[in-house]
Amino acid sequence: MTAVQVLSWASVGTNIVLYSTGISRCREFRDQGSTGNVSAFPFVATILNCVFWLAYGMLQNDALIWEVNVVGLTMQTLYLFCYVYYTENKMAVMRVLFICGCTSSGIIYYAFFVSISRPVLAATWLGFLCNALTILMFASPLSSFAQP
Repeated sequence: MTAVQVLSWASVGTNIVLYSTGISRCREFRDQGSTGNVSAFPFVATILNCVFWLAYGMLQNDALIWEVNVVGLTMQTLYLFCYVYYTENKMAVMRVLFICGCTSSGIIYYAFFVSISRPVLAATWLGFLCNALTILMFASPLSSFAQP
């Protein structure tokens, strides 16, 4: 096994551990019967992060990137379902998801459209967006402090 393969598997493992952190939050929701003052923002930000990295991995034809993000997207979607089930503001969350879904779909469609004629440009800009979303994902738990 080469060093790159070892590093790849280590990346997969650490990402699965990272994406598993929502399990404890969902247990809290179940035990309390409510989301309390917890924001949906961390779940939405992580889903957006995974969606865009998945698109980037597909654009770059990099199986490791999209495999890790399929796992993350699946886990975060389950956590978001849990959040929506226990929250009192279901319509507000659904509205945000609809807006994020439409916007993401448009951006990803555009990136793949541009990649037909200018693949390096599409990959570069999608990569910048992915990095920005990763920063947003890691900062998203701070949204809990903004809640009254």
